[in-house]
Amino acid sequence: MTVSTTHRSRRKYILLAILCGSYTFFMALFTVTDLQINLALYCPGNLFSEVFYYLGPLPMLVFGIFSSVSFLLMSSDYSGTLKAWRMIYGVFALLYFSFMGNASLAYTMPLLLFASIPACFLIFIFSLRAGRRLLSSDVKPQFTRAVCTMLIACTAAVMGVDVLKIVFGRLRFAGLSDPLMQFRPWYVIQSHHINSGFPSGHASRSALLFCCFLIPSFRPKSIFGRRRLLFLILFIAFTGCSCISRILAGEHYATDIITGLFITLLVFVLRMRPEPFVDPAR
Repeated sequence: MTVSTTHRSRRKYILLAILCGSYTFFMALFTVTDLQINLALYCPGNLFSEVFYYLGPLPMLVFGIFSSVSFLLMSSDYSGTLKAWRMIYGVFALLYFSFMGNASLAYTMPLLLFASIPACFLIFIFSLRAGRRLLSSDVKPQFTRAVCTMLIACTAAVMGVDVLKIVFGRLRFAGLSDPLMQFRPWYVIQSHHINSGFPSGHASRSALLFCCFLIPSFRPKSIFGRRRLLFLILFIAFTGCSCISRILAGEHYATDIITGLFITLLVFVLRMRPEPFVDPAR
């Protein structure tokens, strides 16, 4: 193991410790202040919340379709039962991400479907062409790992969060007729399995925007690598706005938000590779 590899491996575990430590700290803090935060910030019907209600899940739609299509293309390297299972999951993931990206629009603003469905088709075509080109290039190993990371992150941010919503069944703040009497902390299992609030799907899905930082692993000259700090600030701002908008709308508590973010970010940290990228063009 080289010095560079050792350094990167150590950095991975440091980031993991920081992430888990920060999650523990903020969960302890917000567990006792959840209700007070929502009582102070609740502002239903504001334009800011409405805008980010639609913008928040967009990273899931883009990277979910892209990673699913690329994963299906990668299945051609396998055979037999393994190939069949990969194909089945790839198709299921593609349909699930596409459906989840359009379901909320169909329920709240059906007219947007006239733009959303063609956009999904264009993302599918782009993913198909880009995936084929990259899988036949020298960066195939890096691209394959990046796609797997994207797919795992999307799966955790969407399917994993949906499962936890069913398990915890937490009633949203906006659904409380008497918040002081009906509020329950996140660790109290409730029975509101339909449209429950813990963890936040918008938080986990908006954090998928950080998938953009996987692109330089197979496209070293990508703008996301050359302007990393700028995009880091923009992505944090976007994710933060999406999270704050859910509290303003009364759809989530701070603990819902923190857990949703943690689920997605945990995947990125765990999937960090200790080996540095080697540009095959050199």
